[in-house]
Amino acid sequence: MKESNLIKICLLAVFLGVILMFISTKMIGSEEVKIEDISEDSNYVKITGKIIQVSESKSGTTFLKLKDGTGSINAVIFKDSIKSLEKVKEGTVIEVTGKIEKYKGEMEILVNSIN
Repeated sequence: MKESNLIKICLLAVFLGVILMFISTKMIGSEEVKIEDISEDSNYVKITGKIIQVSESKSGTTFLKLKDGTGSINAVIFKDSIKSLEKVKEGTVIEVTGKIEKYKGEMEILVNSIN
């Protein structure tokens, strides 16, 4: 087999692998959890909660405190990561999806999407 054909086959395999990984992560989605069930082992989650506090830093990062019937958690929305923050108002119930991280000893969600 010619070296150029082998390179083409390898590139095609890599490309198909990346596409399959993307599709599988979209199909699996994020696990919807209650705030009390979030742990350091949690990765990407979906949370539905009421916004009880909203603040914004000088750099444009938005900070929320979300509460459901089981607890509360801080949520961080980095500038330009969400197209519209129209739904982000105190008292509004929203669904957020994002990555769980520990910051200063507390769990928080780095928001990727709001529904």
